[in-house]
Amino acid sequence: MQFIMTNPEAGSGLLADGLAERGPDGGLVLPPAFTAPPARRGFFTLIKRRRRMAHLEHANLTVADPEATASLLETLFGWRVRWSGTAIHGGRSLHVGEPGTGSYLAIYRGAEAAQQAPVDSYTTRGALNHIGVVVADLDATEDKVRALGYTPGSHADYEPGRRFYFREENDIEIEVISYA
Repeated sequence: MQFIMTNPEAGSGLLADGLAERGPDGGLVLPPAFTAPPARRGFFTLIKRRRRMAHLEHANLTVADPEATASLLETLFGWRVRWSGTAIHGGRSLHVGEPGTGSYLAIYRGAEAAQQAPVDSYTTRGALNHIGVVVADLDATEDKVRALGYTPGSHADYEPGRRFYFREENDIEIEVISYA
């Protein structure tokens, strides 16, 4: 179950207290575990999550430095680390994603620092080709990408939106898209 605000103006205190965040549409997003205080129940409506046949919960990527990769995703997209800890084969993992959505990237580093990326992901079976991230303001995000020292490329403007690509330190290609 999930709470939504029936009176968004009443949510300013929740935002200030860090109990809610602004969603991509400007509405308030409350964590799934949120419990409305009895004194404030008049401001909230309890709704059931819409059932979907299926949705992507996460993808798991192997990187050299999970903290650095998570920091990049936080800086560029406003994502947050929702969990971190030890992982399979003596490795370490961070789960980073957009708050309130339930979707995230698991950023993993194995115990051996010498893990290698494939020479060409498009010719290696099972390799990741790229990650696509939708943003509200493509130009502002591209400015952030450049300010961090990355080189955007492969700009395209065709239906249904505009996009560009860049590669980060682990040679993971990230496609940034805007449908605005």
